[in-house]
Amino acid sequence: KGFIPFDDDIDLGVIRTDFEKLVEIGKKKFVWIDTSDIKISFERFCDEAISSNPNRYVFIRTPFCLHVYKGTSLRDSVNCEFFPFDYVNESVTDEDFFYFIDKCKKHFSQSKNWGELFEQYESILNLGDVLTREQTTLITPGPGHYAFTQYNFLGFRKYDELFPLSELVFEGERVPVPNRPEEFISKNYSSWKS
Repeated sequence: KGFIPFDDDIDLGVIRTDFEKLVEIGKKKFVWIDTSDIKISFERFCDEAISSNPNRYVFIRTPFCLHVYKGTSLRDSVNCEFFPFDYVNESVTDEDFFYFIDKCKKHFSQSKNWGELFEQYESILNLGDVLTREQTTLITPGPGHYAFTQYNFLGFRKYDELFPLSELVFEGERVPVPNRPEEFISKNYSSWKS
Protein backbone atom coordinates (compact mmCIF):
# COMPACT_ATOMS: atom_id res chain seq x y z
CA LYS A 1 0.00 0.00 0.00
CA GLY A 2 2.88 2.36 -0.77
CA PHE A 3 6.63 2.63 -0.99
CA ILE A 4 8.59 0.73 1.65
CA PRO A 5 10.01 3.51 3.87
CA PHE A 6 13.39 1.83 4.43
CA ASP A 7 13.91 0.71 0.83
CA ASP A 8 16.40 2.74 -1.18
CA ASP A 9 16.18 1.37 -4.69
CA ILE A 10 13.96 0.33 -7.58
CA ASP A 11 14.21 -3.25 -8.86
CA LEU A 12 13.40 -4.08 -12.48
CA GLY A 13 13.42 -7.48 -14.16
CA VAL A 14 14.49 -7.54 -17.80
CA ILE A 15 14.81 -10.27 -20.41
CA ARG A 16 18.47 -11.17 -21.16
CA THR A 17 18.59 -9.45 -24.55
CA ASP A 18 17.45 -6.18 -22.93
CA PHE A 19 19.89 -6.69 -20.05
CA GLU A 20 22.72 -7.03 -22.59
CA LYS A 21 21.54 -3.84 -24.34
CA LEU A 22 21.65 -2.00 -20.99
CA VAL A 23 25.23 -3.17 -20.44
CA GLU A 24 26.24 -1.92 -23.91
CA ILE A 25 24.45 1.42 -23.41
CA GLY A 26 26.14 1.81 -20.02
CA LYS A 27 29.56 1.16 -21.54
CA LYS A 28 29.08 3.51 -24.50
CA LYS A 29 27.03 6.43 -23.20
CA PHE A 30 27.41 6.63 -19.43
CA VAL A 31 29.98 6.04 -16.71
CA TRP A 32 30.80 2.33 -16.77
CA ILE A 33 32.76 1.12 -13.76
CA ASP A 34 34.83 -2.04 -14.29
CA THR A 35 34.10 -4.48 -11.46
CA SER A 36 36.05 -7.45 -12.76
CA ASP A 37 38.70 -7.22 -10.03
CA ILE A 38 37.30 -5.42 -6.96
CA LYS A 39 39.81 -5.30 -4.09
CA ILE A 40 37.83 -3.24 -1.53
CA SER A 41 34.36 -3.58 -0.02
CA PHE A 42 31.51 -3.17 -2.49
CA GLU A 43 29.98 -0.29 -0.52
CA ARG A 44 33.26 1.64 -0.47
CA PHE A 45 33.84 0.82 -4.14
CA CYS A 46 30.38 2.17 -5.10
CA ASP A 47 30.75 5.25 -2.91
CA GLU A 48 34.08 6.10 -4.56
CA ALA A 49 32.66 5.53 -8.05
CA ILE A 50 29.62 7.73 -7.41
CA SER A 51 31.61 10.44 -5.58
CA SER A 52 34.08 10.60 -8.48
CA ASN A 53 31.19 11.10 -10.93
CA PRO A 54 28.72 13.35 -9.09
CA ASN A 55 25.20 13.49 -10.51
CA ARG A 56 26.12 11.35 -13.51
CA TYR A 57 24.61 7.94 -14.30
CA VAL A 58 27.08 5.38 -12.97
CA PHE A 59 26.66 1.76 -14.15
CA ILE A 60 28.07 -0.93 -11.85
CA ARG A 61 27.62 -4.62 -12.65
CA THR A 62 27.71 -7.12 -9.81
CA PRO A 63 27.24 -10.91 -9.83
CA PHE A 64 23.65 -10.28 -8.70
CA CYS A 65 22.36 -7.40 -10.85
CA LEU A 66 23.24 -4.29 -12.81
CA HIS A 67 23.12 -1.11 -10.67
CA VAL A 68 22.56 2.36 -12.07
CA TYR A 69 23.34 5.10 -9.55
CA LYS A 70 22.97 8.87 -9.69
CA GLY A 71 23.96 11.18 -6.85
CA THR A 72 27.03 12.49 -5.08
CA SER A 73 27.64 9.53 -2.75
CA LEU A 74 26.25 6.08 -2.05
CA ARG A 75 24.21 7.58 0.81
CA ASP A 76 22.31 10.15 -1.29
CA SER A 77 22.17 8.41 -4.66
CA VAL A 78 19.19 7.01 -6.49
CA ASN A 79 19.76 3.32 -7.29
CA CYS A 80 17.95 1.32 -9.94
CA GLU A 81 18.77 -2.39 -10.12
CA PHE A 82 18.22 -4.48 -13.24
CA PHE A 83 17.86 -8.25 -12.87
CA PRO A 84 18.25 -10.54 -15.92
CA PHE A 85 15.65 -13.17 -16.77
CA ASP A 86 16.30 -15.95 -19.29
CA TYR A 87 14.19 -18.14 -21.50
CA VAL A 88 14.37 -21.86 -20.74
CA ASN A 89 14.31 -24.57 -23.40
CA GLU A 90 10.85 -26.16 -23.53
CA SER A 91 12.20 -29.68 -22.91
CA VAL A 92 13.80 -28.73 -19.54
CA THR A 93 11.95 -30.17 -16.54
CA ASP A 94 11.98 -28.84 -12.96
CA GLU A 95 14.26 -31.77 -12.05
CA ASP A 96 16.67 -30.90 -14.88
CA PHE A 97 16.73 -27.30 -13.67
CA PHE A 98 17.41 -28.28 -10.02
CA TYR A 99 20.43 -30.27 -11.23
CA PHE A 100 21.55 -27.37 -13.46
CA ILE A 101 21.29 -24.81 -10.63
CA ASP A 102 23.16 -27.11 -8.24
CA LYS A 103 25.97 -27.52 -10.78
CA CYS A 104 26.13 -23.75 -11.34
CA LYS A 105 26.25 -22.97 -7.60
CA LYS A 106 29.31 -25.20 -7.25
CA HIS A 107 31.08 -23.21 -9.97
CA PHE A 108 30.11 -19.79 -8.64
CA SER A 109 32.49 -19.83 -5.72
CA GLN A 110 32.64 -16.57 -3.78
CA SER A 111 36.45 -16.74 -3.89
CA LYS A 112 36.47 -16.00 -7.64
CA ASN A 113 36.77 -12.42 -8.80
CA TRP A 114 33.73 -10.97 -10.51
CA GLY A 115 35.33 -10.95 -13.95
CA GLU A 116 35.67 -14.75 -13.78
CA LEU A 117 32.04 -15.05 -12.68
CA PHE A 118 30.87 -12.91 -15.62
CA GLU A 119 32.84 -15.20 -17.97
CA GLN A 120 31.18 -18.24 -16.37
CA TYR A 121 27.76 -16.65 -16.85
CA GLU A 122 28.53 -16.13 -20.54
CA SER A 123 29.69 -19.72 -21.02
CA ILE A 124 26.52 -21.07 -19.37
CA LEU A 125 24.36 -18.87 -21.59
CA ASN A 126 26.25 -19.90 -24.72
CA LEU A 127 25.77 -23.63 -24.03
CA GLY A 128 22.11 -23.36 -24.95
CA ASP A 129 21.16 -26.70 -23.42
CA VAL A 130 19.08 -25.24 -20.56
CA LEU A 131 18.89 -21.47 -21.06
CA THR A 132 18.36 -19.84 -24.45
CA ARG A 133 18.18 -16.36 -25.92
CA GLU A 134 15.32 -17.53 -28.14
CA GLN A 135 11.81 -16.83 -26.85
CA THR A 136 10.07 -19.82 -25.26
CA THR A 137 7.06 -20.17 -22.95
CA LEU A 138 9.32 -20.65 -19.89
CA ILE A 139 11.23 -17.86 -18.09
CA THR A 140 13.46 -17.90 -15.01
CA PRO A 141 15.91 -15.64 -13.17
CA GLY A 142 19.22 -16.28 -14.92
CA PRO A 143 22.95 -15.93 -14.23
CA GLY A 144 23.59 -12.46 -12.87
CA HIS A 145 20.22 -12.39 -11.06
CA TYR A 146 20.36 -12.61 -7.26
CA ALA A 147 17.66 -15.28 -7.19
CA PHE A 148 19.56 -17.58 -9.57
CA THR A 149 21.95 -18.82 -6.89
CA GLN A 150 20.67 -17.27 -3.66
CA TYR A 151 17.01 -18.40 -3.56
CA ASN A 152 15.36 -21.77 -3.87
CA PHE A 153 13.96 -22.52 -7.31
CA LEU A 154 10.21 -21.90 -7.15
CA GLY A 155 9.27 -22.99 -10.66
CA PHE A 156 9.37 -21.39 -14.07
CA ARG A 157 7.41 -18.31 -15.03
CA LYS A 158 5.14 -18.68 -18.02
CA TYR A 159 5.63 -16.18 -20.84
CA ASP A 160 1.96 -15.14 -20.76
CA GLU A 161 2.17 -14.62 -17.00
CA LEU A 162 4.63 -11.80 -17.71
CA PHE A 163 3.82 -10.56 -21.20
CA PRO A 164 2.37 -8.43 -22.56
CA LEU A 165 3.05 -6.08 -19.67
CA SER A 166 0.03 -4.38 -18.18
CA GLU A 167 -0.22 -1.28 -15.99
CA LEU A 168 -1.37 -0.54 -12.46
CA VAL A 169 -1.64 2.72 -10.58
CA PHE A 170 0.88 2.93 -7.72
CA GLU A 171 1.32 6.07 -5.61
CA GLY A 172 -0.66 8.01 -8.24
CA GLU A 173 1.53 6.88 -11.16
CA ARG A 174 0.85 4.27 -13.82
CA VAL A 175 3.63 1.68 -13.72
CA PRO A 176 4.32 -1.38 -15.89
CA VAL A 177 3.66 -4.72 -14.20
CA PRO A 178 3.50 -8.36 -15.30
CA ASN A 179 0.48 -9.37 -17.35
CA ARG A 180 -0.90 -11.37 -14.40
CA PRO A 181 0.66 -9.63 -11.36
CA GLU A 182 -1.10 -11.63 -8.63
CA GLU A 183 0.02 -14.92 -10.15
CA PHE A 184 3.54 -13.55 -10.57
CA ILE A 185 3.93 -12.34 -6.97
CA SER A 186 2.27 -15.44 -5.47
CA LYS A 187 5.12 -17.65 -6.72
CA ASN A 188 7.62 -15.78 -4.56
CA TYR A 189 5.40 -14.64 -1.71
CA SER A 190 2.57 -17.11 -1.22
CA SER A 191 1.11 -15.23 1.78
CA TRP A 192 1.47 -11.71 0.36
CA LYS A 193 -2.25 -10.95 0.71
CA SER A 194 -2.10 -11.40 4.46
